[in-house]
Amino acid sequence: MKNALLIVAMMFGLLQPGRASGVVGKWYCSQAFLDSLYLSAVCNEYKGIFEFRNDGTFRLNVSGSTAAGRRHVSTVRGKRSGRLAGTVGGGTVYIRLRGRYSVAGGLITTEVDPGSVKCYSNSGLDNPDMSEETMSNAELRYMEYQAGRYEEAEKRLAEYTQFVVNSKRHMWEWDNRRFVANDSVMLVDGGIRLTAEREKPSDLIHGNSSPHLTPMYDNQDAVGAIKVLGNRNSSPAQLQRAARTLEKAVEADSAANLMFSLGNVYLLGRGVAVDGNRAAELLGKAAGAGYAKAYHVLGMMYKEGRGGVARDFVRAYTCFSKGADAGNRQCLYAKGYMLYKGLGCGQDYAAAVAAFREAAGMKDGMSWYMLGICHRNGFGCMQDSAAANYCLRRAIALKCRDARAEMVRKHEETYLSNVYGDDEKYASLPISMPDIVPASADTMLAPGRYEGFMVMYDYSGDRLVALWRMSMAVDRCGRRVGGTIVTGTDSVAYSGEIAADGRLVFTGGQLTLAERYERSGALAYKFVDIVFDDIAGKLCGRLGLYSTKLQEPGRPVYFELTRCAARPAGG
Repeated sequence: MKNALLIVAMMFGLLQPGRASGVVGKWYCSQAFLDSLYLSAVCNEYKGIFEFRNDGTFRLNVSGSTAAGRRHVSTVRGKRSGRLAGTVGGGTVYIRLRGRYSVAGGLITTEVDPGSVKCYSNSGLDNPDMSEETMSNAELRYMEYQAGRYEEAEKRLAEYTQFVVNSKRHMWEWDNRRFVANDSVMLVDGGIRLTAEREKPSDLIHGNSSPHLTPMYDNQDAVGAIKVLGNRNSSPAQLQRAARTLEKAVEADSAANLMFSLGNVYLLGRGVAVDGNRAAELLGKAAGAGYAKAYHVLGMMYKEGRGGVARDFVRAYTCFSKGADAGNRQCLYAKGYMLYKGLGCGQDYAAAVAAFREAAGMKDGMSWYMLGICHRNGFGCMQDSAAANYCLRRAIALKCRDARAEMVRKHEETYLSNVYGDDEKYASLPISMPDIVPASADTMLAPGRYEGFMVMYDYSGDRLVALWRMSMAVDRCGRRVGGTIVTGTDSVAYSGEIAADGRLVFTGGQLTLAERYERSGALAYKFVDIVFDDIAGKLCGRLGLYSTKLQEPGRPVYFELTRCAARPAGG
């Protein structure tokens, strides 16, 4: 498309074939050029300048930086220690090179001296001083985390600059490429666009904007369209015109940020019909071009089934992982969340903690909150109340309401595992999720009434978190099953059918259970299925639950019931 536009421009005389005199001077790299270098993955602000000189030499300087640095001040146990715990942001990336160029017959060739290519990167983080002997255990562990974060950030930037030098040489090494230029713009085959004046990006974040329609642009038509699309008061006609304008902008310049916003237009149905497939296509292209935020929007589409796409936890986790690898804070938290619960991936607390720690270093309140929960329960890290309180206080400082609620709870989530595990009266109670040997419900599920208990475990299945008395009434008609299930004081009707693999697959029934992390104190679950275990004299197995609010599976649940004796006739 861009090459075709370049040819058309030449045919109609809009641009004159390049001459050496027309090339000489400074040319600023367009947003699309910089996006192609994946700078948005490591920098918040970036720019690039080509300088062509009369003597046939040229230089390219590309630089980027993160937000201005700011130092942490530790407040463990309410004391301002003033120790340096690392610097947030303030990082820099430079790529500089020089070479020679020649122009002939509307073609340009460049030759770069490999020895002239210079790369420099600095994460802006300080390696914290851990020499003081008065630090608490919590502070020491956090300092160790910051030291690891410093090393990882430095390594990531070094790998990035090497990647650019090795894989993006075609952005500045041109072999007889057609080009055209005038006083304001130069176009080079391969989609390269340079401008005589730097095009200032516009910050489109404003009070009425949609949460996803807020990136920066160098296309002024797109800027106006995004303002209209992000305004809740725009009329349907205005939205339709703006959507068409943005569509044309993407056709003319497939920059990552433009594709990202158009993808959100189709996802949200702003001026167009909601089209999840088109949204996913555009967001995927934007993400692949280095716009890391697109991975988070795309991942949430698959996680929650937005825009009419099928819910797919595996694809969601893949998107979050790619965005996390690119350093996106939201993707890091989302990846940790998926690992914490085992959604679309193997359940892994330790890997979740690693993701939360990296996002927490970027001032993500929910990640500090999740670190507090992990330290309090020993999920993927050492159980440590001091470290948990430190993380929760950091979350509270970042306006996380859930962290404040967790701070006032008397016990950790898994304290019942210790209570029942240390009491001989409950020796027969499974403290961790038993291994299930599947058995057919067709032979085990006889009509009648059963009584016993139901146990809920943490997401790994290793620790008991809740225990209820349970009873189950069973009525059967062939493979169809119905009746009631009672847990505590909650009695619910259910219906289901025995599947070919021996499971009881529910077709109806919903249960409300106490939930510590819900502000309402309870969460509704749909019955999914039961995988029965073959234990003589007992009806037991794994009960599958699905949260209707969170739209995701619940924690592992095991039940163990004994059939009640039939009442005598007339009794």
